[in-house]
Amino acid sequence: MAPALSVAGTGALGRFARHQWHHPAPLMRLHALREKTFQMGLALYVLYYYESTGFSYLISRFLESGLGYPVENAGRLVDVTSLISASTLSVYLRHAKLLPRKKWLIVSGFAVAALATFSMTRMTPDASEATLVVPLLLRGLLLFIVLPIANLTFRIFAIDEFTHGYRLKNIVRQLTISFATPSVIVVERHRDALHRTRLVEVATPFNPLFRDALAALTQCFEAAGRTTDEAHALAMAEMSGLVALQASFLTSLDGFYFLIGVAVCSALFAAWQQQID
Repeated sequence: MAPALSVAGTGALGRFARHQWHHPAPLMRLHALREKTFQMGLALYVLYYYESTGFSYLISRFLESGLGYPVENAGRLVDVTSLISASTLSVYLRHAKLLPRKKWLIVSGFAVAALATFSMTRMTPDASEATLVVPLLLRGLLLFIVLPIANLTFRIFAIDEFTHGYRLKNIVRQLTISFATPSVIVVERHRDALHRTRLVEVATPFNPLFRDALAALTQCFEAAGRTTDEAHALAMAEMSGLVALQASFLTSLDGFYFLIGVAVCSALFAAWQQQID
């Protein structure tokens, strides 16, 4: 069903584009795509929105499923660090005119994205909120990618053409976000299945460490007044939860490694292109 819907959606989008291209008074003029600068700007937008969307999704998954943070704590931490990072917007607006070649600001922004995701891969299962502050603040600096992209992409247009170009950019944004989230989920599900399989292979009665941990948990529940059977069942449930938590933690780390690759490739692409300077 999913492939059929994808094909149908792509066909509908293509038909809409063809209709708009030939219409005498289109809702959105697509002729801006002839401009090399606009083409490159859209490509950089795609890379930015993919990195930003993937990072936002993985951060939430990592805090809630990997570290076991309550939703309230995770949301508050992400919101506060994003708000602090957003305050740097005034720095860009004040000093951007002093940077004649904004392409290198875009390259630096993708490098910061790679650094932020790399910092997340250094986390341990007992990571505290203080440990997470720096990478989350760095995540907020992705603003320094999208702001110069916007400035350079649309400066070639007059006001009327700008409106149509911005509509096209918003469509590209929505398509990228719609693609980024499921593609990261696919990577995540694949790695989660792999890690769960490997952990289950270790968590067996044939492993002395597992037997000792299970026996210790069983004794704790028995000391709390549970019967032997109840204590054993609760201990098994506890160990199963630990396996799931560890698998989620490792899966999130793999997702961050994937985004490091996306950020590095994006930085190299931005440095290589010549249309936006």
